[in-house]
Amino acid sequence: MTGATVTLLAVDLADAERRWQRESIADRVAAAPGGRVATAARLEPVAAAARRGELAQVAAALPALEARGLFEALLEDLAVAAIHDAPFSVLAEVCDKLARAAKLRALELAALEAAPLAYPAELRAEPRPDTADGRAAFVVWLEGPRAADARAAAETLARHSGDELAEALAHVLVGPTVVGQVLP
Repeated sequence: MTGATVTLLAVDLADAERRWQRESIADRVAAAPGGRVATAARLEPVAAAARRGELAQVAAALPALEARGLFEALLEDLAVAAIHDAPFSVLAEVCDKLARAAKLRALELAALEAAPLAYPAELRAEPRPDTADGRAAFVVWLEGPRAADARAAAETLARHSGDELAEALAHVLVGPTVVGQVLP
């Protein structure tokens, strides 16, 4: 994966899905006027569909990639911590150290490629060649107790090694769910 980058977000995925179904795009824009949803709401085709109400209803009127993009914008707006565009090879090295320390193979960054999609059911259709590369989708990397174990291992590694990326990763692992995206 030479040249690939990774984005990881700490987010409450269940809360994001609830907001997706119940929150209007206008309310989301008001809550985070400088956020990614607010930016998307000003651009076509989201702007034209925004009058439909809830985020899920807006997305239903959009092409598949734009609908996924709107959900991704919501995830980014709700994330309590994030690592954006980290080089895959560098982050993979840190994650491999964590996997060994925590004795948790799920921590290996390669697990991102096999992880389930992190989208609501209506957006989970596998990407087709004419819509997107499957690796461009957000996936559930870690959640629940595995994320907590990973955070403890990352905090220990950061304390003992002074590794800034391990420290940043520990901050991302605070969420109940960590979603990730690998871009070639």
